[in-house]
Amino acid sequence: MCWVALAISSKDDSNCSQPSSDVEVSLLALSKGRLARARQTQETLALASQNQQASAEYLKNATSSPWVARSITDIFQETRTDKEWLHGYNRYYDEKLRPFREQAGVRILEIGADSGISLGAWLTYFKDPAEVAGIAYGVDAEHAHNKSCEIMPDQCDRLKIISMDQSNKAALSDLKQHEPKGWDIIIDDGSHKPEHQLISFQFLWEKVRPGGMYVVEDVETSYVDNGKSIYGYELHGGIGASPPNNAVEKFKQLVDVVSRKHFSQEQFTVFGGVDKDVAGVYFGDGIIFVHKQPSDPEWNSYPSGNFVQKADTYNTFETYQAKLSTEADLGARRSGRDLLQKTNLRMTTNGKYCSSGEDITTASECQSAAAELGIPFQFSYYGPNDHKYCLMANDGRKKMYFNTADVTEAAPHPPKAKYASICKLAKV
Repeated sequence: MCWVALAISSKDDSNCSQPSSDVEVSLLALSKGRLARARQTQETLALASQNQQASAEYLKNATSSPWVARSITDIFQETRTDKEWLHGYNRYYDEKLRPFREQAGVRILEIGADSGISLGAWLTYFKDPAEVAGIAYGVDAEHAHNKSCEIMPDQCDRLKIISMDQSNKAALSDLKQHEPKGWDIIIDDGSHKPEHQLISFQFLWEKVRPGGMYVVEDVETSYVDNGKSIYGYELHGGIGASPPNNAVEKFKQLVDVVSRKHFSQEQFTVFGGVDKDVAGVYFGDGIIFVHKQPSDPEWNSYPSGNFVQKADTYNTFETYQAKLSTEADLGARRSGRDLLQKTNLRMTTNGKYCSSGEDITTASECQSAAAELGIPFQFSYYGPNDHKYCLMANDGRKKMYFNTADVTEAAPHPPKAKYASICKLAKV
């Protein structure tokens, strides 16, 4: 049929007869629509290729020349990253990254950066970085690194690309072991799935160096509640939804962690204890910044006195703790509170925490339990019938006496008097 040929040809065929039915008109419109979309796709791919080439040329020149303090906005625009033209993260990065910009030996890790172009923006912005690393899913790390080196040969030694899944807990644990130096800045621009964002933070936060920063981009995915997918992952969050489907709600909880000393709950945690050195959390438009405490010992000397005592918050704090315990555990091990709840935790009238003696088998889990219950942990000991116990002080002492995971080396009998809270752990 001549009108079908018209739909798939760029030539003007004025001699073709016109479609003779509504069906033919619909088919013609459909064919034209497909042709238009195909052309649009080709144009988009061609433009992307041109932009990539232009970005590569810019980075090659910028990284091979003496360093110049270019603005983050200019760098983002030249590298055509959606951090600027779509999200406008430059509005925040300009201020947040400035203290690190000329810091010698600064180390950066970006989750979701798999090419020299995405990492090259950071190599251009920072004056003397020791390492700019990227975590990418499903890429040939060696090939990606070699390609990056072709774009920026002068920066090849500073570039590192790691192929792994940011939600793979075993891989994250392995990464921590093989990166003893850690990073000053970690940026999560990975899968954008809220649960993955939380898992990555749970595992990698401790690798942020003192005074450093952890950034989570694209947190708008926490607000999707209808199963819409991104990178093949369905999203089932929504405003106010519980973690892990909503990462924003989880990071909001860090506000209470930061202020925990001011309401006399020094051991309060929402990330299984790894968040003990969070100094502050900042929420921007689609982006979250978590700051780590500096190494300055004076930082933790405040507050020097408390208006709010534990007794002033007891009722609401216990309710809130119970709510937190219902959230899915994202860490490598179950949290102490989660384990204690699974062992029938209860509080008796004399203030003792008791459990039936299941699940918890190590002193580190005992310590985690103490932290999440808001009680300073002292040490473990063997009690009657060869049951393990962990002893927690309620007299306000801050010092932790226990320094070994081998409870057989701890005190054979619990001291009395000053200590009242005992939780019974697993039978040996």
